[in-house]
Amino acid sequence: MFSSLLRRTALVAVAATAAAGLVSGPALSAGPHTTSLSIRTARPAVAPGGTDTILGSLLVGGGQPLAGKTVTLEAQLAGDPTFLPVGTVISGAHGGVALKVTPAETTRYQWVFAGDAADRGSHSGVATVRVQVPLHAPTRLATSLSIRVATPVVGLTGKDTVSGRLISHRVGLRGKLVLLLARADGTTSWTFGGAKRTGPHGGVAFVVRPKVGSHYELVFEGTRNFRKARSAVVHVAIRPTAISIMTSAVTIAPGGSATVSGVLTDHGAPFAGQSVQLWGRPAGTSQGFAALAAGTTAADGSVSFTVSPTRTMNYFLRFPRTATAPAVQSTTRTIAVS
Repeated sequence: MFSSLLRRTALVAVAATAAAGLVSGPALSAGPHTTSLSIRTARPAVAPGGTDTILGSLLVGGGQPLAGKTVTLEAQLAGDPTFLPVGTVISGAHGGVALKVTPAETTRYQWVFAGDAADRGSHSGVATVRVQVPLHAPTRLATSLSIRVATPVVGLTGKDTVSGRLISHRVGLRGKLVLLLARADGTTSWTFGGAKRTGPHGGVAFVVRPKVGSHYELVFEGTRNFRKARSAVVHVAIRPTAISIMTSAVTIAPGGSATVSGVLTDHGAPFAGQSVQLWGRPAGTSQGFAALAAGTTAADGSVSFTVSPTRTMNYFLRFPRTATAPAVQSTTRTIAVS
């Protein structure tokens, strides 16, 4: 099914992307407007490994095409309780959407438009692609799919990596299509996060940049020779506090001085009146970092320290944990003395 996202590429949008907006037709009232989605298949059935195309049209108001909108294709296998997103396309100049699929077994599909400020969301009906299984079809081998995140917590503008490995009987499966699904905290619906093929040893990795805390899951929907698999669910939390760091110079002469400064924010806004520490250690040594000074952030969240190192030093800024905010530290900056 999600192998339904093509053998040649992870996603192919047959519908051409047009400039967002409506084509000519009767004037519409102020939004949000009611929309509708149709769905049909190019072929009612395919052989195992065969490709079909799921087509549809996104319309608004009295039947005018709605162009330039993101529409999601969702799929459901027999026995699965829900539909899961398998790809997205942009509606074309005439509202058309299309996505090629290569289902491993009989699969139900629907189009979903989530809606926006101008146009209400809508669902299409359901179209089924039957997979004609040969009388003596080969036994499909069981698979398993692992998942992990590089770090469980990232900053508001940070990124993370969600990775996993697809195996069958302890052997990594190469070249298999794996989907990334995402679900933001406080929501119940999964969204399509991307699709990639596994590497030589069955590994796959996705870079994510969550704006809010999010759950992630990897899905392999099988092929004619391998059964489907779904990973566990992992969570990436967002650290609301962040602190930057910069130095007034990268090199100073012996006896000279420089400034180490930064800005502390909370949920993207300046975090004033907070204690921030300057930590440092001599560069090129195994000596641990030590707290060198402390300061209080100004109204704009800024804080600065004047330093006069006698040798090249590494510095970072640290905001200690408080009752209302978690601890956070900056990256490291170096000031050379030469």
